[in-house]
Amino acid sequence: MACSVDEWEARMPPLFSLSDEQMDTVRRAAEPLHPVLRAPFLQTVANLLAGEAIGDGSVARACREAQREFVRPRAPEVSRLGTGKYR
Repeated sequence: MACSVDEWEARMPPLFSLSDEQMDTVRRAAEPLHPVLRAPFLQTVANLLAGEAIGDGSVARACREAQREFVRPRAPEVSRLGTGKYR
C-alpha cells in the first residue's frame, strides 16, 4: 500500500530532524516516483544520512544518490526506431 510523505513521517521514529527547506528537498526528490516507491526512497535517504552531519548539501546529495536507485529513464518508443526521414 502506498503512503504519502506525511504518512511516512508520522510512522517513522524521529532519528534526526530536518529543516523545512531540507524536508522540501526530500519531498521534491520523491515527487516523480510512483507512490509505492516513495517510502522505500525515503528510507534510503534516511539510511544515507545516518551518521552524517546533516546539512543542506548532505540532504541534497542523499536525495541524488537515492534517485539513481529509484528513477529509471524511459526507454525509447519502439515505433519511432528506424523510421527516420533518411532511412
